[in-house]
Amino acid sequence: MAARIKSIALLSGFLENLVQAGDSEAIIAVFEQSMSILFDIEKVLFFLPDKDGVLLKGRTSDASSLHHLSQGLVLPVQRRSSLIVKAYLNCSLTYMTADSKQGNLADEQVLTAFRSSTVLFVPIVVHKNPAGVILLGLPESVRALSSSDCKLIQVIAQQVGLCLFLEDMQARKKQEIEAERMAAVSMTARKFAHEVNNPLGIITNYLATMRLKLSKESDIQEELGIIGEEIHRISSMINQMDMFSQTVSPRFELTDVNTVVEDIVHIIRAPLFASSGTVIRFLPDTGIPKILTSGDALKQVLINLLKNASEAMEDGGSVEVRTSMLLKNEQNSLADAIEIVVEDTGPGLPDSIMKNLYKPFVTTKKNGHSGLGLSIVQKTVNDLGGSISCTSRPSVGTSFSICLPLVSKDFH
Repeated sequence: MAARIKSIALLSGFLENLVQAGDSEAIIAVFEQSMSILFDIEKVLFFLPDKDGVLLKGRTSDASSLHHLSQGLVLPVQRRSSLIVKAYLNCSLTYMTADSKQGNLADEQVLTAFRSSTVLFVPIVVHKNPAGVILLGLPESVRALSSSDCKLIQVIAQQVGLCLFLEDMQARKKQEIEAERMAAVSMTARKFAHEVNNPLGIITNYLATMRLKLSKESDIQEELGIIGEEIHRISSMINQMDMFSQTVSPRFELTDVNTVVEDIVHIIRAPLFASSGTVIRFLPDTGIPKILTSGDALKQVLINLLKNASEAMEDGGSVEVRTSMLLKNEQNSLADAIEIVVEDTGPGLPDSIMKNLYKPFVTTKKNGHSGLGLSIVQKTVNDLGGSISCTSRPSVGTSFSICLPLVSKDFH
């Protein structure tokens, strides 16, 4: 009776933690913790279907001892010789032991990685449909669980599966809404750019004609020059919007990232940072190799980020640009990659901006800024097959991290 009361109390705690879990990572971590506390099971590996339902992908929490194993672990659903796949498709509780010869090579490799004599496959079922399978490496002293323990694990797995399903539904809905919003923004940007650039071009031509008709010594030349510069600035903003709406295919070539960064830092040091007294430093990792990417696109990304940094530090400060290697056993979303960090000691970004950092038309700046700079930066980095992230602390500064893969899948 005492053991039953204890299990109920622990289960209540699990359900409370599950309700508070904010994403799939947290949901999986709660399940791992519950298995450890309730059954002394330390090795837990999820296989969850991809969005098309053709692959089962390995998942764990970041803290799991199997986290490294789970990365890149994939099983085709059509490979029905796998006991893992069978447990998923048949929604059946299944044991696999070290002396079992029923599984295929993939099953045996997973069992070896678990270093457990017995692995229990627990199906995740949502609305009577398979939604995944959980592998549990039983302690060496345990060959099988009691029927009551199996039922309890299935109840917990059912709740976890439902939470993962709801979280996935929310994420997909959010992506759909964002895609629709971005499509509307792109259409508006294209129309606006087309309609405005035509009269701007005509005005620019008339200004050029007027300046040719006037003598070079005319007092109006200076005023016309200022008007021309302002029209050029407006045109640049319009072109930026037009670029945002287009699907760009960067030209990939073997590129020395350090050389690209060094050139940009050298070019912008005086015009962007000299007047404020801001110090800019470049700290290259001289051991990084050349990669297949677009040097021109990378330059545009760096100019945008450094321009933002300079505008954030009108009273001076420091900017540091670093390059380094990221290996696949580190905490990065890519495999082997090169990281470029742009870090400033500015005032930092408010939470309201951080939440919508890469959305178009979101900006802290005034004086006619379009709020498209970081949207274009993210789009360009994505076009390069990379990823970008940002951290910012008030009164400390802001840091952008760009990760570019060593080999681009888009290079032909």
